[in-house]
Amino acid sequence: MNLNWILSPVTVYAVLAMALIGTLVLFITAKREIQRAVRAARDARESVDGALQEMSVGIEQLRTEMSLPAPVSAPAAGPALNLTKRAQALRMLRRGESVQSIASALCAPRNEIELLVKVQQLKGPPLP
Repeated sequence: MNLNWILSPVTVYAVLAMALIGTLVLFITAKREIQRAVRAARDARESVDGALQEMSVGIEQLRTEMSLPAPVSAPAAGPALNLTKRAQALRMLRRGESVQSIASALCAPRNEIELLVKVQQLKGPPLP
């Protein structure tokens, strides 16, 4: 077997040329990948900037909506008749007090006391 061709200067130069060409190909490939990565990062940043802009517009809209005065609701007619006041009203009715005096004593509207009397009459034995 003759291995003298390995030591030939043409072989050495050919190997060096192949190595340089391989290095050049790798360099160009790396540059292209870097350009793609930079382009992708730029696109991602632009999309994030767009989303941020949309969010800031939405926040400003919410701020202007919140700064508007809230719609005024109708004031409550007064405190409702809770169970304690209801029991007191029924006791006072059994004692024979008038609807007007019960309403003033409990600070409740007269029509609520009258309604309570009617419901009680429908529900149970008549009140005195």
